Amino acid sequence: MKYFSLERILDENGVVTRCPSKFGQRLLVVEYVAKAFQPDRTYTELEVNDVIRSKIAFSDYVTLRRELVDFGFLTRSADCREYRRAAELPTAEAILEKF
Repeated sequence: MKYFSLERILDENGVVTRCPSKFGQRLLVVEYVAKAFQPDRTYTELEVNDVIRSKIAFSDYVTLRRELVDFGFLTRSADCREYRRAAELPTAEAILEKF
């Protein structure tokens, strides 16, 4: 993630304008989107999709939703009907250390 600044791909409204292809850079986008979720709230899948879409200008919100769960930013119920933001958000750096 050296030399990469998330601000370079944000528009004036704080929307991510493109999806980085490099894993570390993409992880910063996932971390950024995760911060848009309220910590003590339960979301439906549609609400999660809406939050993600409000923060990105590219179309792949489904992969981003899966990454939010896979990397521990969101938890999902067994039936996939309820999502919650993790009590403590992991950092991109901590996740990268595992790879």
